[in-house]
Amino acid sequence: MNIGAPTSEKRVPARLKLALVAMAVLIMAVLAYMRPTSDPSDAAPENVSGSESERAQIVSPERLAEPDLADDEPAELPIYGPDGVIEVSQPFPQLGEAFIERFDLTSPSARWLVSDGWSNGDYMENDWRASQLLAGPSGLKLVLALSQGGQKPLSSAELRTTEAFRYGYFETRLKAPRDPGLVTGAFTFSQADGVVPNNEIDIEILGRNTRQVELTYHVGGKARGHVVNLPFDAADGFHNYAFEWRPGSIRWYVDDVLIHEARGGDVRKLTNPQQFFLQLWGSEMLEEWVGPFNPAAGPWTLEVACTAYSPEYRGRSLCGEGQGEAVAGPVQDDDVAGMRGRF
Repeated sequence: MNIGAPTSEKRVPARLKLALVAMAVLIMAVLAYMRPTSDPSDAAPENVSGSESERAQIVSPERLAEPDLADDEPAELPIYGPDGVIEVSQPFPQLGEAFIERFDLTSPSARWLVSDGWSNGDYMENDWRASQLLAGPSGLKLVLALSQGGQKPLSSAELRTTEAFRYGYFETRLKAPRDPGLVTGAFTFSQADGVVPNNEIDIEILGRNTRQVELTYHVGGKARGHVVNLPFDAADGFHNYAFEWRPGSIRWYVDDVLIHEARGGDVRKLTNPQQFFLQLWGSEMLEEWVGPFNPAAGPWTLEVACTAYSPEYRGRSLCGEGQGEAVAGPVQDDDVAGMRGRF
């Protein structure tokens, strides 16, 4: 004889099961109603590594020439500890006062230090001599010529700002010399001190091809560069060459045209205050890069009509247009009035 549960007890689990199913359906309907609709294009990309701030540095080519409003806020940037390892990330403040220097005096102003009596190393065929720097109403001339008893076969000129800058817009109006082996440089630089790596941002024109400009940045001994073809010959006349250094990006300009941008990665490590340099030099050792150099073919002259700095790029050249002498003259107060950093 099979003894089963009473009929009333058999009906209770069935009713409970039905109630649970109904409740589950109700909960699912409520959740579906509350869940926001999403566009598949909004989904996070697969296999993306790194922090949100690193992913934010990615810029598509079509955005290259557009105003980048995202950079109005400083990126998180590295601070180096005693052993050179990044400890924390914080934004750094902008450093440096706006100026426009047209080199219309008989010697550079107190804003500049002129290199004299030393050389950079074996890769250069010249030392630096103050005698190779000429200034006057038509601007500045850096002359590379045979040496008169110097350390090297040739002597040339180099000058740098007394002030160091962090972030901002750097511009120079110049006419480069032409010949293989020559390097015209306008750049910012800070020396490594054993803990914090060196920083450098370059504009370089090689005499072997003055229809190109080389754009480079250096962090901790590692360099990344880009070559851009110019629509003119840099040895035929004066043009404005510039870059804007922002937290996490560098934008290079020629005659107010954006020609290249570097973002993210090591660019974010460019945080050291840097001086601004102008120089002309020649090399036999670096022939593969600069071409075969003939020291007897000189002298050569780098002409600089103007150099300027602003904490930000305001959409127009600071040095102006013209052919050397046309931009020479005293600095006007309204040239730098109202320039403010945003970093």
